[in-house]
Amino acid sequence: MKGIIKFIAIFSLMLLSVIETYAQPVWVKGTPAVASTGPLSITMNYGIDVTGTVYIIVYNYNNTSIYSSSTVRSRAILSPSGTIVATAVLSVKSTDIGKILKIVLSVKDPNQVHTVYIVAANSKKVLQASPVRLNATTLPCPE
Repeated sequence: MKGIIKFIAIFSLMLLSVIETYAQPVWVKGTPAVASTGPLSITMNYGIDVTGTVYIIVYNYNNTSIYSSSTVRSRAILSPSGTIVATAVLSVKSTDIGKILKIVLSVKDPNQVHTVYIVAANSKKVLQASPVRLNATTLPCPE
C-alpha cells in the first residue's frame, strides 16, 4: 500500500512539472488591446505571464479569416507583403513578465480598418490555442 501511495505522489509531482513547463501563456489583464491609432500607426498593448515571444500580423482591411496560432506565427516571422502591412516578433523577458508592454506598428493607409492578429508562445515555443483578432481604424490624414 505504501508503495502505491509513493508511486502516486511521485507521478503527481512529475505531472505537475510537465503541466507547468508546457502551459500556454496567459495575457495580462486588459491585453492585447489597441491603445491608439494615428494616420499611419497602430499602438498595441500586450503582455504575458511568462517569458516567451509575441507574434503580430496586421492586414490593411477588415480580415474576418480564422487563423491558427501557427499560421500567425509563421506569417509574423516573414516580412510584410501583399495585404499584410506590418509584422512583429517580440520577446518577453523575465523582467517584462506580467507587465503591459507597448509597440507602435507602422501601416500604410490612413482612415482604413486594419485587422491585427496576435498570439503568444512560452519559452518552450508552446503557442496559445488560438490567436486574438482585433480591428483598428487609422485616423484620416490632417487637412
